[in-house]
Amino acid sequence: MIFYVVQPQNLKLVKVESFQIDVAWEPPAQDYYGISHYLVEYRSKFIVDFVQVSAIPTLKNYECKLTGMEPDVLYKIRIFAEKDKGKGDPTDLIKCRTPKVGESLNCRISKHISEDIILARLISFKLCIAKNFSRLDKMCFII
Repeated sequence: MIFYVVQPQNLKLVKVESFQIDVAWEPPAQDYYGISHYLVEYRSKFIVDFVQVSAIPTLKNYECKLTGMEPDVLYKIRIFAEKDKGKGDPTDLIKCRTPKVGESLNCRISKHISEDIILARLISFKLCIAKNFSRLDKMCFII
């Protein structure tokens, strides 16, 4: 008999700060009965193996706060579903760079906001914090 656990889907970033990354996902579309919990893992170029953050019970709360992150570091994050007999395949990796201290965006990323709008906001934010342009502060705006 072949044992197979379906992987979670739609892993996404919810909030990114210098020391914390919030992620969310959805349960598998099919065959999710029997999943006891989800395993959240991350790594960076400074960490050789993936670090398992926690086992999230399947209580309709498909979110996790990754705390203790380092500023200005690129992280790779993935999620596994686990049943009694073992864990399934991981989600595709999502990559996220934490902002430098003082540059925390504190923005919530919504599925209703397009990537173009998020990019425009990030560019506007970066322009606002430019240190060499004292007049720029008066001209800044966030879309």
